[in-house]
Amino acid sequence: MRKSRLNLCFLLALTILQASCVRKDEALSVETIVRYANEYEFKVVTVKGCFRAGLETREILPCAPVSNFEDWIWIDDVRSEEAFEKIPAIREGDKYRRRTGKEHLTDAEQKKYDELLGLQTPIPAPVVIRGEFQSSTEKQFGHLGAFKYRIILYKVLKIG
Repeated sequence: MRKSRLNLCFLLALTILQASCVRKDEALSVETIVRYANEYEFKVVTVKGCFRAGLETREILPCAPVSNFEDWIWIDDVRSEEAFEKIPAIREGDKYRRRTGKEHLTDAEQKKYDELLGLQTPIPAPVVIRGEFQSSTEKQFGHLGAFKYRIILYKVLKIG
């Protein structure tokens, strides 16, 4: 009897531990990434949120009706990053250069990637994306350095 209670306690503790751990492939909310920015710095993350794009803007933000602009994340195209990496004078000493490798995209994934970056949608659309997350204590990412966070987009997992 005592052994079965001990086993039950062990299984319960293991279940709680597994539930509290985020799996590598699990999509995290924009709010979670921003709240724990240091934990995800320079790591490839999967993020769910709402994508918004327009003239000189491309960001992922919380899907909640009211959200703080400070918590929005700028989206950079990995292809632009690759072009900048070929110019040593620009990237040398840049602490925010890309630290992770680009993921290989199938033709269908490339189409979805291009579809997302081609969207001009002032009304945010739900998405799940994967890329390298970076943060700064000061605004410096995006158009006119308006964002403290950015994701270098590697893959679009879901639109809508």
